[in-house]
Amino acid sequence: MMNVFLIVSYDGSCFQGFQIQPGLKTVQGELEKHLTELLQEKILIIGSGRTDAGVHAIGQPVNFKTNCLKLPLEKVTLLLNRSLRGEIVVRQAAFAPPDFHARYSAKGKVYLYWMRLGGPEPWLRKYCWFWEKRPIDTANLRETMRIFVGEHDFAGFAVKLEPQARKNTVRKLLSAEIVEVPGGVIMTFEGEGFLRGMVRVMTSAAVHCAAGYLDRQDLIRQLEKPGAVILPPKAPPNGLYLGRVFY
Repeated sequence: MMNVFLIVSYDGSCFQGFQIQPGLKTVQGELEKHLTELLQEKILIIGSGRTDAGVHAIGQPVNFKTNCLKLPLEKVTLLLNRSLRGEIVVRQAAFAPPDFHARYSAKGKVYLYWMRLGGPEPWLRKYCWFWEKRPIDTANLRETMRIFVGEHDFAGFAVKLEPQARKNTVRKLLSAEIVEVPGGVIMTFEGEGFLRGMVRVMTSAAVHCAAGYLDRQDLIRQLEKPGAVILPPKAPPNGLYLGRVFY
């Protein structure tokens, strides 16, 4: 039994999320289908985590077990990329130790959020959030994001937590930064783990704070007492990218 490790990129606008769902096109479903056809055995994919519908990935690690790999791994990668037609691209492939698990072996993740300041461009509408409300004070945004750094109870910055996830909502955020790019900003979040929807809720809260709709103290209160503040809706999925996973 061999354990194969892949790093894949994908255009989230093509899928209803990562996790397999009956009757819907998902990243996991497409990988399993094409690998099963290619290797002539039932393949089950383990992902480092789930991404919602519309969320993209620059580097999403996955692994799968196979009884017999009849082709060189380089050939498998080539044929798999050809059959996936560019919606998913395998960036790296290697053999992993038998006990490696793409999700449970992970030590940390980096997410990026791309926001454009101004009117929408039709060719970018699936790949970033167009902010057209009040002007954003980027210096304020940078300072606001630092509020999230450290170990906190992020229950107030998550959505639809499963019962198991509600038992421990404390997470450690290692950094939260912004980079100004032409026409907008890219926000980066690095942490040891994230709750469902956490990056999109934090992004929206920080942006609304930088635009004057919220006060920084509101975000501090939400960290100290989850649910104390009614936050604005989470940022849309199309601006979010899973950047990297650390092991």
